[in-house]
Amino acid sequence: MKSRLVVWILVGIIVIIGVVVVATSPKPAPGPKVTIELVKSEAAQAEVQLDRLALRIAESRKAAAPGGAPNSGLEEAERLLAQAREKLAQARQEASLKQAEQLLIEGRQTLRRARRAVDQATKPASRPPGM
Repeated sequence: MKSRLVVWILVGIIVIIGVVVVATSPKPAPGPKVTIELVKSEAAQAEVQLDRLALRIAESRKAAAPGGAPNSGLEEAERLLAQAREKLAQARQEASLKQAEQLLIEGRQTLRRARRAVDQATKPASRPPGM
């Protein structure tokens, strides 16, 4: 009978210590508050990435064989690049935080698609095994 009492006292003490530890543990801080200035600065950073991709497209066009067929992948990338630039410019001009954030997300997605199009267009053609 005494052993049961000792076990239950120990269990109670452990539970109380656990509750105290959980109650006093540091809470995770909320993420940074999104402001219109933050959206505008991120749009400016994305435009820098757009400029780098535009340079990469220009270099790819220079490296292409002169007089060769135009690369449709690079043309698609340029079209997507123009769309992304337009959406990011709209995000920087927008006064509504929600709308600016949505335009920023759409601009980044379009930038990603443009980057993939450039990668696909500049990727060397695969050769059959043994060549």
